Amino acid sequence: MANATKNVLTRYNSGRIGDLVYRQLGKITVVSKAPVFINRQWTKSQLSNQNLFRQSMAYAQAIDRNSQLWTNYQRKRKGNQTTINVIISDFMRKPEIQSIDVRNYKGKTGNRIEVQAWDKYLVAGVIITIINAIGFEVESGIAELNLSTGNWVYKTKFENPKLIGSKVAVRVTDSPGNVVQAFCTV
Repeated sequence: MANATKNVLTRYNSGRIGDLVYRQLGKITVVSKAPVFINRQWTKSQLSNQNLFRQSMAYAQAIDRNSQLWTNYQRKRKGNQTTINVIISDFMRKPEIQSIDVRNYKGKTGNRIEVQAWDKYLVAGVIITIINAIGFEVESGIAELNLSTGNWVYKTKFENPKLIGSKVAVRVTDSPGNVVQAFCTV
């Protein structure tokens, strides 16, 4: 790719002209050869990625209609990155569950379960579900963000008499709706 920003004739061009494609990256005009797709056979992985990208563009268009979310993403830009690039990056990347701390969970009301969750832009929510040793759901609820530690904290509301062998399921969601789930045995 060549930088065509200083050329008066090509500055601010966008689109295809002959065998060249002009793109705007922030305030820079970039020129590259046009791709050739004659008789191209896409693999399943490529088709899957194209579908994911199509979904990310639909998400970006929906964000474009919500000025508050657009402004939040705009603040996350770095360098020549566009707001659309930031939104697509957020859509493509799932959040991560870094740790589940059940040391303070003793099966009593008011016990604490802490989760360290991370997302490049924003963790939208954390849901905790406790399943007892025989497989029944004891309780489920939304964890709250502890601003001083950055951890998500859930305080239990019910007793769990069958504590040994119980499982804690953690579900983390980010702003585009990507979800990851992890389990921890007590």
